[in-house]
Amino acid sequence: MISAKQSLYFFLYLTLNFCLLAQDVPWDMKKLFSKPQWSETDLAAAKGMKSIIYQSIPYKQKPVDVFAYYSAPNGPIPEGGWPAVVCVHGGGGTAFPTWVQKWNDAGYAAISMDLEGHIPLNRPDKKGRQSTPNPGPSRVGVFHDFDKELKEQWYYHAMAQIMIGHSLIRSFPEVNPEQTGLTGISWGGNLTSSVMGVDTRFKFAIPGYGCGFLPSSSGHQGRAINDGKHSDVVNQYYDGSAYFKNVNYPTLWVNGTNDFHFDMPAFQASANAVKGQLRFELEMGHGHGPVWNLPECYAFADSVIKNKPGLITFEKPQADANQASVKFAAPAKIASVELLYTLDPNKTWPEKKWFATPAKIIKNELQAELPPGTQAFLFTAKDSRGLMSSSRYLEHQVAGLAQVNESTELNFADLYSAAISPAPSKRIFLADNFENGISSAIEKSFKIDDPKGVAGIQEWYDQKASGGKSLKVKNSASVQHAFMPSLNQWFRGPATIKNGSIILNCALLIPSSNGNALSIHARDYTTTPQTQLLSLAITSSTITCAKQTLNIRPDQWLHLELTIPVNQSKKAILLKVRQKDHDPQKIEIKSNPINTLSWLGLMLGGKKTGELFLDNIVISHLEEDSQ
Repeated sequence: MISAKQSLYFFLYLTLNFCLLAQDVPWDMKKLFSKPQWSETDLAAAKGMKSIIYQSIPYKQKPVDVFAYYSAPNGPIPEGGWPAVVCVHGGGGTAFPTWVQKWNDAGYAAISMDLEGHIPLNRPDKKGRQSTPNPGPSRVGVFHDFDKELKEQWYYHAMAQIMIGHSLIRSFPEVNPEQTGLTGISWGGNLTSSVMGVDTRFKFAIPGYGCGFLPSSSGHQGRAINDGKHSDVVNQYYDGSAYFKNVNYPTLWVNGTNDFHFDMPAFQASANAVKGQLRFELEMGHGHGPVWNLPECYAFADSVIKNKPGLITFEKPQADANQASVKFAAPAKIASVELLYTLDPNKTWPEKKWFATPAKIIKNELQAELPPGTQAFLFTAKDSRGLMSSSRYLEHQVAGLAQVNESTELNFADLYSAAISPAPSKRIFLADNFENGISSAIEKSFKIDDPKGVAGIQEWYDQKASGGKSLKVKNSASVQHAFMPSLNQWFRGPATIKNGSIILNCALLIPSSNGNALSIHARDYTTTPQTQLLSLAITSSTITCAKQTLNIRPDQWLHLELTIPVNQSKKAILLKVRQKDHDPQKIEIKSNPINTLSWLGLMLGGKKTGELFLDNIVISHLEEDSQ
């Protein structure tokens, strides 16, 4: 129950909010901060959830019904009520009972609503979701309804529906209205960054991907709205930057280094504007699950609401020449630390290729040497609880890489650095030196089907071309296919290679004892049947392609550089091979011109027990005009 003193405080609190915001926002805040009409419904029933329809502001002078799932944790209600969270879905999303349940499991009541007038059930014709009895507007592109009257625009209504949903969950007797948080993913992250400065009743907020400062960003959303009146409407009414000055509570910002929609500069600027914490993850996938499955979200909420230990925090990174550092404070023992860096000067941030390398801990400071050619960097740290957070990134240039040529002594680390170094019209699809274990990109690239679980990949310390580790790839007689395990790099749809050159760089060791032959293939899957473009076979002692054979020294690492030209009639496929204390060798293949390249694969042939080692693998595309 709320006491008279609490009621007075609540009245004064709302009055203060109305006074602060009345002149700054286009909504009737008194209505949004009032408990809405609502009722339970049998629509889209989900186990353990209440299905709710609540009323939002009118759309075209007609009532609007919003569907939501709500649930509180099981067990006795704590003194004052459960803390609660409002969950805001992204593009293509809806009300998610899974998300509500995750917050319930963490000890929070939660509500997840559909912001596009739908219920989470498909229409009979499978073309979209069913509508609520009285739906509001749906999203139109990237703010593409900006030229309509403000009160007919989707984002205007979405923000209102979130704030009304907040008022609803605050009204439930089992909820503590003074302990609520807001979280959203993708478009929901946009909305979270916008709402957090309008509805300041929240005590914390966690935006995933979406952010403010969109019109000036190089992500997809920024590029879609950076034209005149379009961006003017966004900046004035919707972008989080219009309201960040009102945010007076903790925030955690979660994103990856290469999110297509929301770039790092806009994301970091948003976090900076509200003095929030950051969690940049190397090449984090985009979706609802990658955010709501993060334990860091729940630990952060607990640190604010339940006064539990929070995440690792960082001061601003520092750099002097090729030395980088950052001071940190950790509530638990540090388990691992990394430096993330990019060598790419590309101004379109989602297209930059980022790499990870170990950092070191010196007392309360992380330190690392910046590789030649560094353009920007940040630090990440994971503690003994498995919780990771990151520093801000810092743009800082380090002198570029020395050129590697065939006359220099073989240095696998330098060859890897040269392969990942940026160049005009160069795109890197895959790069890993395995110093930080096996990346998710490598795991996704490998296809391994072995019922007995013998075949597989693992990081390996005893053999390496450079650094401290390599990748051991093990074959087995029990694999389902004669060419497994296989590393597959697909070039599908818009990524299909139609010009320039695909370049494979890697270090390879096939032991003479128990070694497994490796075959490298390139194919065009746009034809029927598919077209085999290249077949190259490597054993522990030979490399064979197009009836040409090179002899290699057994039990010794070698470096391969394979260049496959596409729509380059004057260029041949070229394989260069280098080994220590051995003259460079090459195979040149003047075959029919390649028009399209869809797939490049490295495959362990034969259903047998064998192994090989890979290190410093890079697959890149160098765009060139057709010749």
